[in-house]
Amino acid sequence: MGATLKDKTISSLIWKFIEKFGAQLMQFVVSIVLARMLMPEDYGIIAITTIFLAIANVFVDSGFSSILIRKLNADDLDYSTVFYYNLFVSVVLYLLFYFVLAPLLSKLYDTPQLTVVLRVLALILIMSSYNSMQRTILSKKLLFRRLFLSTFSAIIVSSVVGIVIAYYKYGVWALVAQQLTSTGVSMIVMTFTVRWRPKLIFSFKRLKALYSLGWKFFAVSLINVTYDNLHSIVIGKKYDEATLAFWTKGRQFPGLIVDNINGTVGNVMYPVMSQRQDNPETLKKIIKTSIKTVTYIIWPMMMGLIVCSDSVIRFLLGEKWIQSAFYLRMFCLYFSLIPLITIDQTLFQVMGKGRLLLVTELAKKICGLSILITALFFGLKWIAFGLVLDSVLAFIIATLPCKRLVNYGILNIIKDLLPNLITCCLMGAGVYLLSFIRTDYRVVLFLQIFTGVALYIILSWLFKLSSFKLILDYIKKGLLKIKGIVGHNKDNGISKNTHENEIKDKDVCDKDAETNGQEEYMNDDERNPNA
Repeated sequence: MGATLKDKTISSLIWKFIEKFGAQLMQFVVSIVLARMLMPEDYGIIAITTIFLAIANVFVDSGFSSILIRKLNADDLDYSTVFYYNLFVSVVLYLLFYFVLAPLLSKLYDTPQLTVVLRVLALILIMSSYNSMQRTILSKKLLFRRLFLSTFSAIIVSSVVGIVIAYYKYGVWALVAQQLTSTGVSMIVMTFTVRWRPKLIFSFKRLKALYSLGWKFFAVSLINVTYDNLHSIVIGKKYDEATLAFWTKGRQFPGLIVDNINGTVGNVMYPVMSQRQDNPETLKKIIKTSIKTVTYIIWPMMMGLIVCSDSVIRFLLGEKWIQSAFYLRMFCLYFSLIPLITIDQTLFQVMGKGRLLLVTELAKKICGLSILITALFFGLKWIAFGLVLDSVLAFIIATLPCKRLVNYGILNIIKDLLPNLITCCLMGAGVYLLSFIRTDYRVVLFLQIFTGVALYIILSWLFKLSSFKLILDYIKKGLLKIKGIVGHNKDNGISKNTHENEIKDKDVCDKDAETNGQEEYMNDDERNPNA
């Protein structure tokens, strides 16, 4: 992989990580505040609506975004055609929710308030579809700083709105207003900061061609989203809203970490790997580095949450949410393998193995569904245990074809990840021993966090982990780059005082060059993420 592409990939990973993790961290802090102001039942209602809106959103996208990112010669006719299709489908689905699904689901879950909540929140489908092509273009060009701006603007405004409404005791409507405001602000900011606009052109021929390429990816997305929410659907129906809220909160903490890192890797690696889709050896190197680095970051966090679960729930959410601690531990084990599965899926997509991707997804879901049905006879805790077993089987099924595609099988992965696993287990054992200290749990929790971080860094250095060295190298490069920029600006300032006329002439030339070099849809400063 060339140096330019490698640097651009790392820069994109950093910006995408800042966008996703930073935004989710802010949302996480706000959710802690709201969790202390609202009741578990309020979160249960929102959890139900989120499930079905997530499934509906798959129909809006229909796999076209992935195909447009992978298509090297996508033009305005492609983008405009997909834009109008997405907008049309989102309007149809909103009407379906308003007149049919909202009353039906309210009756199914015996929750009258669900009707009006779902009717209001379904507006998100239309609002999100409006910016779908702008997000696709930004992802295709690896310009994630623009997404960072829109996401953070949305989070800041929506957080204030949600807290204010919760303060005035409006219950579930604080969460509704927060989600609507977040989507609305993001839509407005992106409209004014990304130049692309749909043209009055549409081609059924292009739509049919894109659909023929993307229907397998659409089917996979639909299966994945439906299955990922299946446990919540079943729990919401079999138990009450409060139980569903405990389950959802148990997922939230590890989900915050893994979903964002996982999403960052997926969003960046897909366009990067697409540029090397015909070189299996390069794809193998990318996958190997990605797996080792992602697990090096994620696994110690999961281990820390497992050994500190009770204290984390008490400290962040309060005693009324303590039932979430068990589900927190189970979800940590479950999420530990999800990034590996996602990277394998990305490989299948990049290499155009839609049929293989569909077959492996069906196999994983059949195994998982069998486990879920069996666990229903034994109770909620066994459903959580089954989720962990499901992730292990899914990892095995997803990894088996990699041996044939890029000569990187299960044994190779286990060998590469064993040092990370041993380091995490040793760190977890040291942190767990601190839980026997007899003092205030908050003091112990902070001591465990500090000790865990320090111990993990020391062990990484002693074991000479390659991922640790890789991260240190890029931190050093980043510091050198910042130092170089500061020094360059300082030199420019001195030059400006002594050669003012020359600088003015140079500025005029630079501006002309920038104008001529602008990209079709973006501002010039976005063209190079390393700028």
